[in-house]
Amino acid sequence: MQQSGQTYLETIYLLKRENGRVKSIDVAKALGFSKPSVSRAMGKLKAEGYLEVGEKGELVLTKEGNKIAKDLVEKQETQGNSVWNAARQNRKNQQAGLALAEQ
Repeated sequence: MQQSGQTYLETIYLLKRENGRVKSIDVAKALGFSKPSVSRAMGKLKAEGYLEVGEKGELVLTKEGNKIAKDLVEKQETQGNSVWNAARQNRKNQQAGLALAEQ
């Protein structure tokens, strides 16, 4: 699996852990990617058997997808270098930029 696929799995796992459910738009916002880019990636993860999409559009990791994501998150958390931290920082930077633009 490529690094980008791992990033998506990790992000879905962390969003689910934090919010209880996840949709593609949540992933797009968390990573700062366009919705079409995320949709393409979700299609690939689904085709590879790592992801399913529920009736209401929620993203659900398969057993294999969840195992990979959990392993990645645990590894990142022990190293203190999570993609999630980078995504949060990206959101903070975007919000700070918007606040400056509004002044």
